Amino acid sequence: VALSQAEVDRHPVGVESSADLQVIIEQPYGNTTRPVTALKDPATGRLFTPDAGFHLNPGRDSLANLSQQLLRKGATAPPRLAALAVDEAMRSPVVRADFTRSLASWVQTVAQDTSLSGDARYAGALTSAVLDALKTPPASAVIALTADTVQAAGDLTPDWLRLPVLLAAPEVVLQDGDGTLIYVIQQSNLPRLVRVTLSGGSPAITQSAPLTAQVLKALQQLPVITGAWRS
Repeated sequence: VALSQAEVDRHPVGVESSADLQVIIEQPYGNTTRPVTALKDPATGRLFTPDAGFHLNPGRDSLANLSQQLLRKGATAPPRLAALAVDEAMRSPVVRADFTRSLASWVQTVAQDTSLSGDARYAGALTSAVLDALKTPPASAVIALTADTVQAAGDLTPDWLRLPVLLAAPEVVLQDGDGTLIYVIQQSNLPRLVRVTLSGGSPAITQSAPLTAQVLKALQQLPVITGAWRS
């Protein structure tokens, strides 16, 4: 909706610009590279870029890009407000599927190209239930995933390609001794876990892995933040 100048002048937020946060970088594209505009997170310095080839399916990727935009705005919003907004968006099966597909494509790309070290994406957000259960909630509810973390994992297991689904609807969330959150899906054709550090007040994924029987036994000794183990 277009606003008149008078309406803009009366608006409590006013006009915001991201011009000073934009950085031109070279992004791998096929067998070459292309210049793209990345947005630099002012809080963490992480660079967020569009997916290579996003223009090839405008309808599908517009949903994934909108999800990234929502998460980027949520990174600086009050945590509970961000948690509610992301939860509402991810309730749509279409949005969740396209966002998961887009993030999986990015994960596969950065895993094979070390020149993308320093790039990052948002993978989801802490739920309201998790925020309520934490004694000291972080400054941001939005969960980041860096290219460095993906590259450090080595060979990617299938769980890396389904991160948003687990973050949006875990069966149980645990907290270990150093404060790291552990998201778990046990009853699935792909039992898996994701570790999310809260260090610095900015949640970030540090590990994704299949859930083995040995790991499960160890995890069941940790305090449960939300959810419950299923027999």
